[in-house]
Amino acid sequence: MDAQKRELFKLLKLLDDNGYSKHLILIGSWAEYMYMATGILPDYEAQIRTLDIDFLIKNLKRPIPPVNITTLAKEEGFYVEEDRLSGVTKLLSRKGIEVEFLIAQKGKGEVTSFKTNLGVTAQALRHLDLLKNHTTATHYLGISVTIPLPEAFVLHKIIINGQRKEKIEKDQSVINRMYKHLNLQTFHDLHDSLTKKEAKIVDQYLTDVIFPMLKNEETVAEARQRLK
Repeated sequence: MDAQKRELFKLLKLLDDNGYSKHLILIGSWAEYMYMATGILPDYEAQIRTLDIDFLIKNLKRPIPPVNITTLAKEEGFYVEEDRLSGVTKLLSRKGIEVEFLIAQKGKGEVTSFKTNLGVTAQALRHLDLLKNHTTATHYLGISVTIPLPEAFVLHKIIINGQRKEKIEKDQSVINRMYKHLNLQTFHDLHDSLTKKEAKIVDQYLTDVIFPMLKNEETVAEARQRLK
């Protein structure tokens, strides 16, 4: 186990041992890793190139009574940092791992961060309800972890892809590789739950990128078959 995975395990164990993991959803690139590591997508190969660990907080008013993740994190050797402007909390490890907390944006989006009952201030972003509402529970090295359904993960990446200019190519690589491993019935069921605007973005991406990619792979496979 390399240093990044050891830090991930250390953090997940800390949260699970103290009963906090049930209030959090692991998202981002490390959720992608979990699909491979826990056998949810057994033939998928995740390519982790980040030191960031992202958690989505399910409900800012839970648990009751409130707790404080930062106190535990400090005891385990993490540094705690708060953005001067937004107040958003980050946990930093000596190995370079950076832990961020997110929460689903509501209403007009005028408030960009929220204090939570987990003792951290989370950054508010749109479209996270898709991840929050469609999850699966799994176990990683004996630790309970909640992650988004892979179908929700891919839909979310497609929806936000155009908003992440610096990560467009990286995200598209993940989308295109993972799509071939998804349960397409689940994918279509979740697609039906999207807003019209979100569905339009997804449909455009499928038309422009996914379907031509699959058609090209099918053509290549047929050509190889004919050469045998």
